[in-house]
Amino acid sequence: MNVTSRTAISFLHLITFRLGIPVLLVGCVASCSWFSDGSTDDGSLGSLTGELHLVPSVPSAGIAFHDACGQSRKVPIDQSISDAFTEEMEQMFGRVQTSAAAGGSGSADRVVQVDLTGSDVVLFVNEKTAQQYPASIRVETRISSFDATGRFLDQAQFQAQATGTVSTDGETCEVRGVDAIVQEAVEMLAEDFGDHLASSEGLRQGSAAASSVSPASAKEGSPTAPGAGRLIFRVIFTDQNEDQVLEGGEAMTLEVEVTNTGPSPVEGVQVALTGSPELIRPLNRLVQVGDLQSGESKSVRVSGKMAEVSAAGQAELVMTLGAATPGTRFPPSKRFVVALRPNPGKS
Repeated sequence: MNVTSRTAISFLHLITFRLGIPVLLVGCVASCSWFSDGSTDDGSLGSLTGELHLVPSVPSAGIAFHDACGQSRKVPIDQSISDAFTEEMEQMFGRVQTSAAAGGSGSADRVVQVDLTGSDVVLFVNEKTAQQYPASIRVETRISSFDATGRFLDQAQFQAQATGTVSTDGETCEVRGVDAIVQEAVEMLAEDFGDHLASSEGLRQGSAAASSVSPASAKEGSPTAPGAGRLIFRVIFTDQNEDQVLEGGEAMTLEVEVTNTGPSPVEGVQVALTGSPELIRPLNRLVQVGDLQSGESKSVRVSGKMAEVSAAGQAELVMTLGAATPGTRFPPSKRFVVALRPNPGKS
């Protein structure tokens, strides 16, 4: 099996946590362990617990192709990604766990979120005969990393393409060999993922770095270009019955509109969500907006369902813009405080 192309593109975003100290951290002093680096003195991650989280779209995804009878088939890819990526994380972290819960389980020092962002198959099986065919499969993933408080640390994108030969037997519709090529592509992605874990400054710096570095640059001290893009955004947070109180089991929606008012395009715009775990987990921790040309606006919407609430209280949600384009100018983070109460119908 030959590799025809392989790329790995990574970029680091460290998000300023200006307003959003989670409720669980109120009253914590500067020496509190929640704000410690968490890595060992040599910069390794061996003392930390890492968690691999596949976003909900990955389990339902797969590599689609047509068999010898023209029927649609799909090779599942979620277990292969989980196994291969977990193995790489075990080489770096002292303990590794997996979670299917939205936003992770909340019990790890670092959460690594995996999203399948693209795939395609070049395979033409045109008749039910005993024959061999060349095939090429490309898989693309986006990796996003967060610390224990839900703060966004860094992000990387990986793409792998593998080629091989598949065969049909002339008697059945089966196309043999597709899964082996898929596995080869996944292993290539996992190798790049392992390299990223070994070199990621964001994973090691964690909370200490994120609290001191502006989202406008990938490294501290980078100047803002005079002709750079400038982002502004507005946010609408609504609950299902629109009474401004979230009850257990109630649906909620977050609408974000981002506008580039600067003279230059901005690539890879995203919104990082931090704050109280009960609000972050039902929503995506990282909301992708995409590229924005000068003067362009884009809106995105994410929805989720509140978990059961045991007692009345409050929770907060902090939204911070980030982007892949160096020098981009960002507005301050936005913060919502939401009232919580138990569902009266379940009391």
